Amino acid sequence: ILFCSCSGRDFLPEEKKRAIADGLEKSGLKFTTVPDLCGMSAKNQSALKEIGDRGEKNVVIACYPRAVKWLFAMAGIEWDTGRMHVINARVENTERVIEQVQSLDINGVETDAGPLEVGGGDPWIPWFPVIDYERCTNCRQCMNFCLFGVFSEDDNGKVKVKNPSNCKNNCPACARICPAAAIIFPKCPDVPINGAEIENEAEIREKIRINVNEILGNDIYAALSERRKKAKK
Repeated sequence: ILFCSCSGRDFLPEEKKRAIADGLEKSGLKFTTVPDLCGMSAKNQSALKEIGDRGEKNVVIACYPRAVKWLFAMAGIEWDTGRMHVINARVENTERVIEQVQSLDINGVETDAGPLEVGGGDPWIPWFPVIDYERCTNCRQCMNFCLFGVFSEDDNGKVKVKNPSNCKNNCPACARICPAAAIIFPKCPDVPINGAEIENEAEIREKIRINVNEILGNDIYAALSERRKKAKK
């Protein structure tokens, strides 16, 4: 059982974090609390992978399941829906969180992942995108749009998030213009950029069209070309 306390944001108030931890302890369940799942995915992947590889079932108490899935994927952990279960503490109340854990009939195993290591005195608050590869069409629009070198290509030409710490804090602009709505910012308050399930495809695509016009204008290719030049500078 992995409990993310989502440091750096107030999605989980301190009293709710304490209530969930107290509820787990009173239920006799063993669990590991990590300061920030996003931070581990970006800068402490070995510790997250060690946790993810344990046990026949992993329960992750964090945020939206789609965001959690692709945070784990960024750390090199293949998602197994039969083994991985996510409880969205941002949405569910404390009692419901505990009820869901208990309903899974899992005892939990304590792990020693250690604290999140982000470097000596690093003030970085983990804000960066992850890619939903089940939606991504590899159009490279995000890579051409970003001025900060967050995105790159792997050896197979597939777009990836290479430099998460380069991302501009609180800027989800690349997600707003992604034609496939494939970019997730787990710490963003906006749906579905935060990883919430997309229920109305037509509505989302119309919203993206409006965002593209507002951010890039009528000539998308010219705007992206200009941004590539700025990025090189």
